[in-house]
Amino acid sequence: MSDQTTLILGPSNVGKTALIASFFYSAGVFAKRGFSVQIQAENETTRMVQQNTLSFVRTGRLPFQGTYSIMEYEFLFSVAKEKKGISRFWGQTEVHKNRFRFFDSPGGAIFAVEGAGIDYAVQGEHRKKLVAELQKAQGLILCVDASEQNQKENTGHMSGQLYVSLNDIFSLTPKEYRKGGLPALGIQRVYICINKCDLWAVQEGYQGEAQEQVEELDPLSFAYRLLGKGFFNTITTFFHPNTQIAFGFSSSFGFLEGGPNAMLMEGVGMGQEIRREHLEAWSPYQVLDPFVFLTTGKPLDPHIFVYQVRALHSHLPWGA
Repeated sequence: MSDQTTLILGPSNVGKTALIASFFYSAGVFAKRGFSVQIQAENETTRMVQQNTLSFVRTGRLPFQGTYSIMEYEFLFSVAKEKKGISRFWGQTEVHKNRFRFFDSPGGAIFAVEGAGIDYAVQGEHRKKLVAELQKAQGLILCVDASEQNQKENTGHMSGQLYVSLNDIFSLTPKEYRKGGLPALGIQRVYICINKCDLWAVQEGYQGEAQEQVEELDPLSFAYRLLGKGFFNTITTFFHPNTQIAFGFSSSFGFLEGGPNAMLMEGVGMGQEIRREHLEAWSPYQVLDPFVFLTTGKPLDPHIFVYQVRALHSHLPWGA
């Protein structure tokens, strides 16, 4: 497959940059499953994240990150399934490649709420970049925060209002005209990444069984309760009916022996110093799945289901 481009979007503080950092760390584990992988950082900002993965997951910031600048992250992800046995003697190994891009603008986030210290000049520049990238992209990762499910209304609940910002950006992006259909974005695959599922479990009071409780959830139903009907109307309005869309949970900290990884949670077991035991206890949860699905078209975890936009509403909770 030829190179693709995927854009990563989401409100502030939902774990987008932490997802990228933990993905870099987890790629080495993925390579042990019979796959060959390669990550090539395309700029200095991304290389800094690669070199400081765990500290970046904790803080979400780089040492030189400016309040009024747009940070650009870009990397090329290549993955190939290693052939075994007699199959090694014929045919070439199929290599999938995907270029991932992510723009972050502290203080001027495109998804910021009114009165949240927005720098409107930065926001305008951010919007222009996103529109230009969306016009070229074949894939999209949308990050949301699972822990917002437990927040009270009108307390900075960004995910529930996500569709408003998406409507703005999508409406500005030129559409593709396909024979027999309405104009739509050229996106072929979408992954709704429900981050911070470990924090959701902690808020729900789960301890040793936190991971088990998360795995019993249906990601699509959870996303509907978190994001609301407006979000799904946006998806069906702007995307082609054949666009593939998947939903999955993730956690940059991951779980430890089935419970939340308290060793990595600041104020619980980590403090300010990163030690060897912290790295050894670090096992991010399902952070590879969005990137593998967007690159190969197949989910890594068998519990992650892929839908077509045309059939999405038939899978929503009854009465939706």
